[in-house]
Amino acid sequence: MDGFGLHGLVHLAQAAATRGYTPGAVSSPLVVVPFALWARARLRRAGLSRPARVRDVAAGLGLAAAATAGAHAAAGRPRRAGGASFPRRGPAR
Repeated sequence: MDGFGLHGLVHLAQAAATRGYTPGAVSSPLVVVPFALWARARLRRAGLSRPARVRDVAAGLGLAAAATAGAHAAAGRPRRAGGASFPRRGPAR
């Protein structure tokens, strides 16, 4: 649940950094962060939550970084069905 809430804060930080709208800038403060706080409190009251350990946070950040890098690498060069890459777009001439 902590990761879900933190990802909502990342969307807000992205919007602040770009000084404009980014995907998730509206839903994060209205849905993601409040839900994460509510769910975390409910899990804690039910005895199903424990404090985050440094090891768990480090592992989660490492996995998130690897997933992000992999997604960017995969999206960087889409392939056609036959394996040939799409031509890159250059500057307008």
